[in-house]
Amino acid sequence: MIFEKIYGTKRFHLVAVLLIAISTFLVYSNTFYASFHFDDAQNIVENYSIRNLGNWVDIIRGQRGVAMLSFAINYAMGGLNVVGYHIVNLVIHITNGILVYFLIFLTLNRIDSFKGIAKKIAVYTALLFAVHPIQTQAVTYIIQRMESLASMFMLIGLLLFIKGTVTEKMVAKVLLYIAVAASYLLGFYSKEIAITLPAIIIL
Repeated sequence: MIFEKIYGTKRFHLVAVLLIAISTFLVYSNTFYASFHFDDAQNIVENYSIRNLGNWVDIIRGQRGVAMLSFAINYAMGGLNVVGYHIVNLVIHITNGILVYFLIFLTLNRIDSFKGIAKKIAVYTALLFAVHPIQTQAVTYIIQRMESLASMFMLIGLLLFIKGTVTEKMVAKVLLYIAVAASYLLGFYSKEIAITLPAIIIL
């Protein structure tokens, strides 16, 4: 089996990333024309503050400013055409699936008893995360980008923290921890759930 042949090679991570991305795209490929629903109206369709990117400072300073800025960029590129919004949502979700893969791999690969199967567990778990029906709302309900975006920055923060703990150079360690703090802020200003990141890191 090709999967088994490349398992022990450096190319496996690339194959895993492509597998996660392609599988997720196929699962959600019929959702690009799903219309705006519920809170989409208030936050996007009827929100005139996101219709001028020159207003980006005020947008990003507002509640959930990072997420709202992403909607403003969407509007600047395609107005209220839902396709662009869905593409961004899907890209964020695919990114999260890939981040889950690396988070699990880096965690399990540090445990001797899991080193031999860390990649397999990571790719299967990431695929389950990416294509599980429970994720449908987060991907297809456009305003739920706030949730996915916050999760993305939290996952990035966790990965940076892991890299920071294994880095021996003090300068690199400090820079990585500063990047963790930046990820925390970007996540928090996407959606407030990111406030739990310090607790997750401690756990």
